[in-house]
Amino acid sequence: MDGGDGYDTLLGSKGDDVLDFSRGPKLDGIEEIDGGRGDDTIIGTRGDDRIVGNRGDDTITGGSGDDELLGGRGDDTFLVRGNAGLDQYDGGKGDDLIQGSRYNDVIQVTDGLDNLESIEAIDGGDGYDTLLGSKGDDVLDFSEGPALKNIEEIDGGAGDDTIIGTKGDDHIEGNVGNDKLFGGDGNDTFKVYGNAGLDQYDGGDGEDLSQGTRDNDVIQVTDGLDNLQSIEGIDGGDGNDTFKVYGNAGLDQYDGGDGEDLIQGTRYNDVIQVTDGLDNLQSIEGIDGGDGYDTLLGSKGDDVLD
Repeated sequence: MDGGDGYDTLLGSKGDDVLDFSRGPKLDGIEEIDGGRGDDTIIGTRGDDRIVGNRGDDTITGGSGDDELLGGRGDDTFLVRGNAGLDQYDGGKGDDLIQGSRYNDVIQVTDGLDNLESIEAIDGGDGYDTLLGSKGDDVLDFSEGPALKNIEEIDGGAGDDTIIGTKGDDHIEGNVGNDKLFGGDGNDTFKVYGNAGLDQYDGGDGEDLSQGTRDNDVIQVTDGLDNLQSIEGIDGGDGNDTFKVYGNAGLDQYDGGDGEDLIQGTRYNDVIQVTDGLDNLQSIEGIDGGDGYDTLLGSKGDDVLD
């Protein structure tokens, strides 16, 4: 099907239409697919589509391309399966939802959540579902919506990102770059994969955790733990983990988890505080002060440091 020159539209009827272009016909020179009136089900092509639900409560699937999806009037649902590309969503009027599948879905989001216009909620569905930022420096603020359900991870992607979670329990990963991560209300988990950079953590209210993985992780902390605000615990997870200490980082509780885990000093004069019985050093296999004049410092009480 070839629309030729001009702005060409495939327009549905006034009824409840099912328009499925996922397996053909091939569309050339078609600028828009419009469901028309009615509660329509529209499935786009594998390319980059512009799909308009128009009136009614529509169900729209963009496909694998980078699509522009507009719900129009009514309570619309945008279906996502797998990694559906970088789509631009505009729900229009009504209560509009992005709905994941039973698979592991990736919903890409842009700086300022600019590709989520008039979207009231995102439900990842079953599977391990991720909201993924771009390769640039993104600001992803979910504190005022949309509401998130069944989202296993908010991932900033590459770049120096600022991520602000919801009022619920969030799992946030800054990814590569020096990120600012704010959990907000709820019991939040900040995930660390490998050496992801020097991140600024603020857990907000609730019981908040910095969580490593089964791989070899590096969790960097600054003098006075200034980059760990309202963090109640650090868990290295499985794998060979490194906790980096800069200067006098305060009295920390370390739990390396499985693997060969290390507390690593710097080229400066570092102070690593330890408690009676070395109780704050759980599953730590080594301490390396690095360059500088480094000290293991006990408490003000009667300590046994063995």
